Amino acid sequence: MLKNLHGWSDYEFDEVFTRLRLKTYQIPTGEYQVAGKHPIVDQGKQKIVGYSDRLDPYDGHPFIIFGDHTCEVKFVDFLTFLGADGTQPLKTSVSCDLRFGFHLLKNVRLPDLGYSRYFRELKEQVFSLPPLPEQCKIADILSTWDEAIKTIDALIAAKDRQKQVLIQQLLTGKKRLKGYDRSSGKTKSDRFGVYPADWKQVALADIIQEVSARNAGGRNLPVLSCTKHRGLVMSQEYFGKRVHAEDTSGYRVVRRGEFAYATNHIEEGSIGYQNLVDAGLVSPIYTVFKTNGEIDDNYLFRVLKSPLLIHFYRINTSASVDRRGSLRYDEFSRIRIWLPSKPEQIAIAAILDTADQELTLLRAQRQTLDQQKRGLMQRLLTGKVRVTV
Repeated sequence: MLKNLHGWSDYEFDEVFTRLRLKTYQIPTGEYQVAGKHPIVDQGKQKIVGYSDRLDPYDGHPFIIFGDHTCEVKFVDFLTFLGADGTQPLKTSVSCDLRFGFHLLKNVRLPDLGYSRYFRELKEQVFSLPPLPEQCKIADILSTWDEAIKTIDALIAAKDRQKQVLIQQLLTGKKRLKGYDRSSGKTKSDRFGVYPADWKQVALADIIQEVSARNAGGRNLPVLSCTKHRGLVMSQEYFGKRVHAEDTSGYRVVRRGEFAYATNHIEEGSIGYQNLVDAGLVSPIYTVFKTNGEIDDNYLFRVLKSPLLIHFYRINTSASVDRRGSLRYDEFSRIRIWLPSKPEQIAIAAILDTADQELTLLRAQRQTLDQQKRGLMQRLLTGKVRVTV
C-alpha cells in the first residue's frame, strides 16, 4: 500500500478484490430458461440473461460480476445463479466499500485484445482508495446517477413496448384512425388473418419494381451497408474502417428514395430505405427496388420492417431453393401485404414517426446522462474532485 498525490492509498488488485469460488451455482448456457424461479447473471450485456428452477441460488449478495471476455461489470444484489463461461464473481476487502469497488471496476480501461481473457489484465491494475467514509459518499453520488439512468431506461422500454403495440395494431387494421375507416365494421380474411374490408391485399410486385443499375463507370460514390435495426448506414462511418472491396464497379447503385436489402440476410430484418445521399453503392449481393407511386414509401418501410413481414422472410428463406437462406427479388416480390388508402398510409406512418422521435429523444437524454456520469466518475474516482464527508 502506497500513498499517492491526493493522499489516497494505492492497492494491488488482490488487496482490494477477492474472487468468489461459486462453481456449484453455475448454470450452462444450454440450460437457461426464459422463465423460472431464480435469475441467471452472466458476463453478457443484459443484467439478467435467463432463469432456472433450481432451488439453491447463491444467497451471498451483494457482490460484483466481471466479464472475463466482455469486461462487463455488474452489481448483483439479489438471489441468483451464475453463467458458466467467463463469469467472475468478486467481493471487496474491508478497506473498500463494495459499491465504490463496483464503480472503480466500471472506470477501469483495459487494452483491447479482441476476443480474449481480460481478468488477468484486471489483476495487474493498481487501485486508489480514499478513506472509507469518502468512498461511501462517492458511491452515494454515483448511485444517484445510476438511478436516473435506470429510470430513463424504464421509460425507453415502456415507450418501445407502446410503439410495438402501435405497429401491430395500425399495420393490421386492428386500430383505425379517425376519419379513414370506410369498412362499416366489415372485414376480409386470408391465410394470414383478418383485415378491414376497405383495405386491399396486394403482392409486392404490384407496387414495387426492381432496380438493377450497376456502378459500371466506377464512380466514387459512398458505400452503404444495411443493418438490422438502423437500416442503411454509411459503411465506413458505421464500421470505423473500410470493409468493402476497392473495386466497386460491380456494386449496385441505390438512389435516394429507393430500398435495398441484403439478399442473404433479410430474415434478420436487414432492409433499408435510402435517404442518406443522392446516390450510394451497395454490395452486389444486395437487392434494390423502388415503389411505383401507389404506396407511401415511409409506410412501406414500416410494413417491411414489421414482425409479420420478418416472419414471412424467414418462411421464404427457409424454403429457398438454393438452401442458403437468401431471398431473391422474384420470391420477395410475391409476398402479399394488406394496404389501406394512401392518405391513411401517410397518417399511420406519421404516428409511428412521432413514436420514433420520442424514443430518439429519450435515448439522447440517456446518452447524455451516461456521458455526464462517466465524466463525474473520472473526476471522483481519481481524487481530482474531492467530496466533503
